Amino acid sequence: MIVDAHAHVGVSWPEEGVRPTVADAIAMMDRAGVDAACTSASRFLRCDMRAGNRVTQEAVRQFPDRLFGFVVLSPREREASLQEADRYLGSEGFRGIKIHRSHNSVDYDDSRYDPIYAKGQEYLVPVLAHTFSPAEVGQLVNAARRFPAVSFIVGHSGGYSWADCLETMASVPNTFLDVCASCTDIGRVEAFVDLVGAQRVVYGTDNPFLEPSHCLAQVRAAEISEPERELILGGNILRLLGERV
Repeated sequence: MIVDAHAHVGVSWPEEGVRPTVADAIAMMDRAGVDAACTSASRFLRCDMRAGNRVTQEAVRQFPDRLFGFVVLSPREREASLQEADRYLGSEGFRGIKIHRSHNSVDYDDSRYDPIYAKGQEYLVPVLAHTFSPAEVGQLVNAARRFPAVSFIVGHSGGYSWADCLETMASVPNTFLDVCASCTDIGRVEAFVDLVGAQRVVYGTDNPFLEPSHCLAQVRAAEISEPERELILGGNILRLLGERV
């Protein structure tokens, strides 16, 4: 089973003309052979966190066998975030938390995130964080050290600076490296596996901003064993979601 650990719904990048529907995202998954995806409306953190979570809720209800909801939370809205966490991780059955420093300008190791991380620990769900710089990776690793019971997915794994972030990402065992990124450097997936082991690497796409086959091809072409490939393409994220594999 192929599971995308990093996808989105709702308004994605309107300034770049990217305005896909949920059905469009599902169609892209179908073309690439992706069975399911962890999805969130993280762009709504710039304007309306609650509205974004409602968009994700509707998408999951429309495609319950294809989408796992991740609730977006903001350290700038503490009480509202705690309410959203309890609602969506509780009765709505969402399976993870999504945070994005670029949308709220609060560093991941700022104490304002602590109640959010505590919700990840309370509900036993992973926290997916956007990281596209060594600074963001370092902040998230600092948070992971303080919350060892929480599984942190290092979204994009530092982006174009991934090679400079490898040792930092590997330094705490509760971090998971996400292959999702627009960079296609040769040997990137192999480097992740060599340093932290395949059990700490997950396949993500940024669908519908990026075409899901782009990152899928990187994993399929990587010089790793088939059992390692299966872990990256679905086994690891299903384990983090509490699914039987």
